Amino acid sequence: MYELRFHPHVDKELELLPKQVRKIIKDVHLPTISNNPHKAGERLSGLLKGFWKLSFRQSRVDYRIAYEIDDKGTR
Repeated sequence: MYELRFHPHVDKELELLPKQVRKIIKDVHLPTISNNPHKAGERLSGLLKGFWKLSFRQSRVDYRIAYEIDDKGTR
């Protein structure tokens, strides 16, 4: 299992989301990323090369969680 660490602005960004979306992120998507980040999302390219994304749709709105994987600090 990977440790999740958050950018300092994450709390502020999450507060802008609907409560139901915040709950889904916390209860579903963050545990998925933590358990297996390589399979949870897709690699990004271009300016965000080195980062990954997990995309999902809720109530006809598309969301994307961007994250970085540090394999050196795992397990």
